[in-house]
Amino acid sequence: MPRTDAYPMKCPVCHSVVDKDETACHVCGCRLGLLCDACGTINRSASKFCNACGRPLTGSPDPFSRPNRPVDHEYPTVSKVSPQSPRGPTGGSERKQVTVLFSDLSGYTALCERLDPEDVREMMSLIFKEIVGIIIRYEGYIDRIIGDEVLAVFGIPRIHEDDPIRAIRAALDIHSTVSGMSERFERQLEGPLAMHSGIATGLVVTGEIDLATGRHGITGETVNRASVLTTLAASDEILVGPGTMALTSGFFLFEKRSPGADDGNADIIDAYRVRSAEKKPDKIRRLRGLRSRLIGREAEMTALREAMAEASRGRGCCVFIEGDAGTGKSRLIYEFKKKLVPKHVQWLQGNAYTFTQAMPYSPLIELLGRAVDLREGDSETVVRQKLVEILRPLEGEDGPIAHVLERLFIHSRDNTINITPEAWKLKLRQALIQLAISYSQDGVTIICIEDLHWADPSTVDLLRMMLNNAALPVFFLISYRPGLLTFNHRQITNPYYRNQYILIEDLPPEKSEAMVRSLLQTEEVPRRLLAFIADHLGGNPFFLEELINSLVDDGILKKNGNRWQVRGIIGDTAFSSNISSVIAARLDSLGDADKRIVQEASAIGRRFSPAVLKRISANPKRIDGSVALLKLLGLIFDGNDPGEDVYVFKHALVQEVAYKSLLKRQRKNLHERIGRVLERQGAERIDALCEPLAFHFSNGHSLAKAVNYLKLSGRKGLKKYAVIESHNYYEKAYQLLTDKARPVDDAASRILELLLEWFFVFHLRGHYGDVLTLLERHESSAMNSPDLQLKGMYFACLGWAHQRREHLDSSRRCLLEAIAIGEQITSYKVIAYANACLIWTCTDLGRLDEALVFAGKAEAASRFFESEDSSWFFETGQNLVRFVLTGTAIAHWFRGDCRQCHKLGDRLLAYGESAGDVNSLSEGHLAHGMGCFAAGDYRAAIEKCITAIDNSGDPLFDVNARFLMAYAHLSLGEVPQAEKKLQEIITFCRQSGYEYIGTSANALASVIAVARGEIATGVKTLKRHAGQHLANGKIYHAQTFHYMLGSIFLQIAMREGRLTPGMVLKNLSFFLVNLPRAARHAEHHFKTAIRIASQINAMGIKGQACLDLGRLYLSRKNHDLALPLIKESIALFKQLGADSHQQRATAVLNTVE
Repeated sequence: MPRTDAYPMKCPVCHSVVDKDETACHVCGCRLGLLCDACGTINRSASKFCNACGRPLTGSPDPFSRPNRPVDHEYPTVSKVSPQSPRGPTGGSERKQVTVLFSDLSGYTALCERLDPEDVREMMSLIFKEIVGIIIRYEGYIDRIIGDEVLAVFGIPRIHEDDPIRAIRAALDIHSTVSGMSERFERQLEGPLAMHSGIATGLVVTGEIDLATGRHGITGETVNRASVLTTLAASDEILVGPGTMALTSGFFLFEKRSPGADDGNADIIDAYRVRSAEKKPDKIRRLRGLRSRLIGREAEMTALREAMAEASRGRGCCVFIEGDAGTGKSRLIYEFKKKLVPKHVQWLQGNAYTFTQAMPYSPLIELLGRAVDLREGDSETVVRQKLVEILRPLEGEDGPIAHVLERLFIHSRDNTINITPEAWKLKLRQALIQLAISYSQDGVTIICIEDLHWADPSTVDLLRMMLNNAALPVFFLISYRPGLLTFNHRQITNPYYRNQYILIEDLPPEKSEAMVRSLLQTEEVPRRLLAFIADHLGGNPFFLEELINSLVDDGILKKNGNRWQVRGIIGDTAFSSNISSVIAARLDSLGDADKRIVQEASAIGRRFSPAVLKRISANPKRIDGSVALLKLLGLIFDGNDPGEDVYVFKHALVQEVAYKSLLKRQRKNLHERIGRVLERQGAERIDALCEPLAFHFSNGHSLAKAVNYLKLSGRKGLKKYAVIESHNYYEKAYQLLTDKARPVDDAASRILELLLEWFFVFHLRGHYGDVLTLLERHESSAMNSPDLQLKGMYFACLGWAHQRREHLDSSRRCLLEAIAIGEQITSYKVIAYANACLIWTCTDLGRLDEALVFAGKAEAASRFFESEDSSWFFETGQNLVRFVLTGTAIAHWFRGDCRQCHKLGDRLLAYGESAGDVNSLSEGHLAHGMGCFAAGDYRAAIEKCITAIDNSGDPLFDVNARFLMAYAHLSLGEVPQAEKKLQEIITFCRQSGYEYIGTSANALASVIAVARGEIATGVKTLKRHAGQHLANGKIYHAQTFHYMLGSIFLQIAMREGRLTPGMVLKNLSFFLVNLPRAARHAEHHFKTAIRIASQINAMGIKGQACLDLGRLYLSRKNHDLALPLIKESIALFKQLGADSHQQRATAVLNTVE
């Protein structure tokens, strides 16, 4: 069949339509024509014989030409690719989403048994001549023809966005055509001819075709699934898999196939029978790319202008723009910005990208980098100079805010500002607020964050805080995709801002038509095109633009003078519901060389530098031309970074599709090359590049480098107090080190080193259950490690985790082992941490005097810690100091020593101020709260806890203060407040495994139950807790629970508190048994508490138990027993500085005397 104008030849380099007789492209000069297999001469495309040797030209056009419609051909009698069918993969292997069609002639075996072989061959030759023609008509690739079977692939060499539709239509045509041939062979057949077919869509890996063996170059489960579906299909039946059905359900009618008795193991595959084509297919959204003016967004633009007017009057505004991919969020922002007067507006923009989701504050870094004109190659010195120069006028409380902001860009140890990560995080918030206020004084300030759904958690948290806790005269403009972000406009509770939500949806039909007119720059659009768009196309602007561009590229939509004409048929095969297939089709149309460059760029990221691309590309000389072509085609655009040669993929999906088409080994090779190029280019600023280096080496070959950069990224995140991001980096490093398929040298030692750094991240998150599991998993490696420093720190961390999980005997055993190792090698780090942890373990065990001894040893060792390990001391040293002082304060609280609690609170506050450690400030206020609680001043304790929570930089420190606050509320009889706090604590501890607080919170909940009237249940639970804690060695807690039980029975015996008839009825059996014995039970529990308190030197609880036992004796008129107890309590309270308790005891004594 000769080629017609409806199927023009195109130049594969510039995609210009060329005349069929041209031997070279008139636009770019590329040679065109048919290649002679015998002598290699390129002939005119219309030639039948070679101009040089005279041999017939039966081969296909050479790689320099690609006709849309090949000529007819003879049926191939052997297993091979048809000469004129679309070429298979010739540019190397790649991953592709394709649709595979298997089709067999039904009853072929019986036919061969009944007919002469020559007759069968003649019949099959005619049948397959028709089948091949049908497959070629739908631009399928014939992989093989053997006997009665044909295997065709749709999506090779070029993906079409509607390949599944093409495959099913080809199958329907094949079945119809073969059935219609029955009359031709009526004399030879006993029944009509029929085919049965199977179709599957999925991933395959392409390769070279071996014509000698007939083996196809395609591998993947998709081929097997199509074969199984063919086996399951009955005569004249087409079965498709669920993936194919989902992609074509708007074009065909299906019914689910029920498994048959003869299916065997094949019935595990879901299959759908193709009933028929839809008469009126559902409209399908598509994607292609030309530029048009902004259409159909008048209301959205008006909303932005109204918000701008409010901002111009000095009011803060916040506009959230939500929309699916391709609906035009970025285009709306671009057009809005373009209409602003630059001299009246300060526009600050930072975007989020897929590859920066784990990089703390990445959008903020980009925003500030643009604001102060930071460039990729700037040294740390230049960065400081620019920050100071631009931000010098903005003086903070502690000096220029440039010193705070520089940590976002500079991560060396000689930072100008030397504060802890927690303090820096708070100062960062303050600095940004101050910066926003400063900018707003010179005009309207717009802070624009695009694609917030890809932002890191720290950025989202910072943005949420600024919007809810600060009143800034700033216009916040934020875009994101639906369903991908937990933060949205509904979470803005600050009434100061004019909060507006804009939802961008697909365009209505009339706006879609207007967009087509704008794209083609004409009012006379072919009616066939408009009618087809109105019937079949959704209003996604990006999809619509891509469609028009595709039609123009394919020569179907062609401009003739000043008018556009549709040449050929625009069928429903012009559309697909699969956006990835659409993009892949566009990429395939570039040609092998340019597509390969797009794939290489995609491995760098959505933003890529041509300089880096040239260093890693297999064809660096082609980069400039390819980049220019990609810009011309609208696939990429300039990054608009001053002084930076950077390009950005027009849409993240373009980058993703290009990247996923690479083989895994190709991705690894590219990532390895990219990592090494970045490493060489940024040798002097590795800290700034550690995240991208970690990403590329993690996906490359150098796993040791990947682990090192992941650890560096984890430390960097911890310095910024981006705990979640830091955890993710360490977790990725751990996964690499434990991947048995990719072994790393000295993995056991590396894992231990990683765990000992990662432990502090788990500690800050309070996730002790998870870290204990990890540590125990590698206990044998630690035991056998020749590195005693690692081994000692391992046991220190293991003991710490056991303490938090309340495995106190295991904790003490591990910590004493750590101390022995530390003393053996004179490691002050190991000695300091092990002794610090023993403070807490011994306090829990009721070894209060021993705990204070370990506290002194920990402080003594910590003095040498910094000089021993200065590289990591700044990040972990504040944890040690805080841990020692807070643990010592708790030991004194358990003793009831109010004065010592206040002294340690002062020390913590002083350290927090000097070191810039907000968590030490929080713990300092908590220590003062413990002192107030021990003194019996519960109201003051609550106030101190509130201050502690306000100063906390982490949930772990919140929960300690919240527990003490709940305890104080309960002591004041404020049950609802106590109950609310306890529920928050119990939930947190259950999720994190922080049982150190969790079990105590559950015990206090039992007292809540008593106060709520569930007396029997509460008393029973408290008794259980007392017994369990005593059995587990938690002696202090056991004596506390005995004191609480004594207090409950004392109230019952003395008829104190509110005891309603309903409560009595609810607990009737309890009162019948215990009411007569209440005084005796109270006496027993108080005496038990006094005995245990005396053993462990917990004089605070002893004083309270003595006082209440004295009150019990007074109620029974036994003054001789009561007075000594009351006087002893007064003496104890005076000794401990417990003023409130002393006043209460003195009042009781005065009533007696």
